[in-house]
Amino acid sequence: MKIRHGFVSNSSTTSFCIFGAYIDEEDILNKCKELGLSEDSYDGAEELADKMGLDMHSREYSVCFGRNWSSVGLDETGKQFRESISSKILEYFPRATLSTIEEAWYDG
Repeated sequence: MKIRHGFVSNSSTTSFCIFGAYIDEEDILNKCKELGLSEDSYDGAEELADKMGLDMHSREYSVCFGRNWSSVGLDETGKQFRESISSKILEYFPRATLSTIEEAWYDG
């Protein structure tokens, strides 16, 4: 058995790195209403993410839709990965700004 002596970093940290876009809660609620989805902000965002075939991460007043970089297929280029996500998000939110989003926060 290996025993670590000393400080263990990131023991209570949550993080993610995805390619996608943050969308304001109001825009999500408007789109959910338009599509007949739940008008509860979190449930509606989950339903919308399922409809788009993307992952969802929420924070205070916005939600990030996208895909984790670790989900790039073996036969998929980075360009194909970004384009497939962009087309899905821009179909629902044409003014969205897409990028790689990295976030981490302390849970303790």
